[in-house]
Amino acid sequence: MTMTLSDQAAMTGQDGRVTDEQPGRPKRRTFTKAYKARILAAFDALPEGSPERGALLRKERLYHSHIEHWRKQAENGTLAALARPQGRLEWLSMGGVMSA
Repeated sequence: MTMTLSDQAAMTGQDGRVTDEQPGRPKRRTFTKAYKARILAAFDALPEGSPERGALLRKERLYHSHIEHWRKQAENGTLAALARPQGRLEWLSMGGVMSA
């Protein structure tokens, strides 16, 4: 079978190598509670309906639905930014010492 340039381009990865593998599904971004709180504060500090709000969303590559969802989380109390460390950091902050 003859491979055309468009076939080759479709099978070329970002590193320029040709592969027979299908590209994997992109991974979703995850946002920390601190990031969400920071963006919400910055968004709310801007005047309502101002173009700066749109500019902030574009700069951070976010949608308004992110803001709405995070605002609901904040109202429900599930977005307490840096409320307390979890896991190992919590253990270490309480004076945890590792023993052999």
